[in-house]
Amino acid sequence: MKQNSNIKQPSCIITGITRAKIGSLLSKYLLEEKNYKVIGARRRISLFNSGRLEELKIFNHPNLKLEYFDSSDPVSINKLINQYKPDECYNLAALSHVKVSFDLPIESINSILNGTVYFLEAIKTLSPKTKYYGASSSEQYGNVQPEFISGFHEEEKFNPASPYAVAKCAAHEMVKVYRQSYGLFACSGILFNHSGSLRGETFVCRKITKAATRIKIGLQNKIELGNIKSFRDWGSAKEYVKYMHLMLQQKDPEEYIIATGHSISVEEFLKKSFDSLNLDYKKYFQYNAGFERPNEVLFLKGDSTKAKNHLDFKLETTVDNLIEEMISADLKKAKQEKENLK
Repeated sequence: MKQNSNIKQPSCIITGITRAKIGSLLSKYLLEEKNYKVIGARRRISLFNSGRLEELKIFNHPNLKLEYFDSSDPVSINKLINQYKPDECYNLAALSHVKVSFDLPIESINSILNGTVYFLEAIKTLSPKTKYYGASSSEQYGNVQPEFISGFHEEEKFNPASPYAVAKCAAHEMVKVYRQSYGLFACSGILFNHSGSLRGETFVCRKITKAATRIKIGLQNKIELGNIKSFRDWGSAKEYVKYMHLMLQQKDPEEYIIATGHSISVEEFLKKSFDSLNLDYKKYFQYNAGFERPNEVLFLKGDSTKAKNHLDFKLETTVDNLIEEMISADLKKAKQEKENLK
């Protein structure tokens, strides 16, 4: 996409660019479709994980610059905001696995809530024109009664059922506080389950598609899961990033739900994935109580009416399309894995 030389190139900071699949996909979208300068913020670890960026063919993009930061360190965040003073900041870095948050509740608070406050404070003090996007979660709605089967909307009361969800609720409210108190352009996107071939392998949807393909070619003989009766609203992460960007292009900052409005059970996702490979999941599924959460959220479905009215929200990818994409990618990887074993 070419840009008029007289127009300033927009810039943004994206945290979690190497660890969060939505961060890498957002980077690709902004680099290739919107001609942004993207500053990708990542933690310093002993092994640099550039796999997602390389797979998306943006690791060496001339408008991508990678910087180190730590969401628990306000000094590093202040330095990042002060150095670049970006037009936009997408804060996507945090502990993101719900079950793990029960084992690491303090890290959940530190990475999600404290990290949010550090960024908002840095923007307020050093770059008040920077627009801020906070990553909220469908998990904030928690357990519900049957009357909510029509889907959650933006004004619905939160009922968190995990340390992760509690931290997300607090961060969500903190974004509102800074918006209302200091006039910052700060908002949160409540993305319901978003997945794809880049999804982390510890998340149930990717665990299912990876296991199904490995079973198909003889690399694995079973799949162990916990509760498969819970329902989730699964959409395509590649589609959702467009609406993350659009939220920051509105006249006024507001919260938006991004969801398909269609919910299926983990068991149905499991069945569809195995069916696509002509396998009967019941022959390979094994229940493992160790994968159960201490407090399971049984039903999640989003209502994106507000996004449809304000963001021209329209999805093309169905859950069947999503499964097809993930199975195709994982089957290719499984075949390569088998070939490497020869």
